[in-house]
Order: sequence, then C-alpha cells, then structure tokens
Amino acid sequence: MQSKQYSQLRAVILSREQLIPGEKIRMTDLARRIKVPVICIIREPRGRATKTQGRGPSNANRYDLVVNGQRVPVLAVGLSHEGTQDIFSVACTPKWKIPEAVRVADLIAKQVPSRVLLQGERARTSRGLKLEASRKS
Repeated sequence: MQSKQYSQLRAVILSREQLIPGEKIRMTDLARRIKVPVICIIREPRGRATKTQGRGPSNANRYDLVVNGQRVPVLAVGLSHEGTQDIFSVACTPKWKIPEAVRVADLIAKQVPSRVLLQGERARTSRGLKLEASRKS
C-alpha cells in the first residue's frame, strides 16, 4: 500500500549507512525496489580527504556536496552530482548542511532504543512479513 504522498517523493535521504547496528543498507536494491533515487549521508573520520566523485559500496555514486559552505559526503543511486546537489540546496535551511526533515527524523530516531527497532524486526520476521531487501531482484 502506498500513501497519497508517494507520487510526490523525489528521493529518499538516509542519515547514515547503518540504521540497524551491523547492517549496512543495500542502496541499489532499495532504489530498485521503491523506484525512487536513494541518497545516504556518510560520515568520515575527521581530516580524511577524498576525491569528489567515485563509486561507493553497492555501486552507489560517491559525491562531495557543498551545502551552506560545508562539505557533505554522500552516496547516491539514481541521481547525478548536480541532481543530488539541487535536492540538498532546496531541502537544507541556511544554518544546516543536512536537510531539515532528515535532521528531525534522526533526532527522533535517536530517542528510540535500538532494541525496540530490533524487536519490531523480530516480530515481522516471526509473522512472515520480513522485508526482502537482501534478496536480489
């Protein structure tokens, strides 16, 4: 079932590569399954210089964006560097380098203990409703 707003969705932006500890997101599979580009903000150790463009895990494009004068490294599937930059330019408020909706969702998610998320996954699995993100299409 899809929401009424699904048709307005232009990209999914994830605040990190691991939403559940120890499980990296398969961005290519996710983008193919939902038929919408996927962007993941990546965190790098301080002082680590990287090239502007390249390939990341899951065959995602790696881009260094500049948002409000700050560098933001991302992985993207289904978007060019310019398209990804445009989305961040529109979605970010003047003070932040992270889109406002992502920043707020991340703040809320940090308040939910990971054991609650994992219990929900176990319940879905036991009822036979496990998402098939790891299965190749």
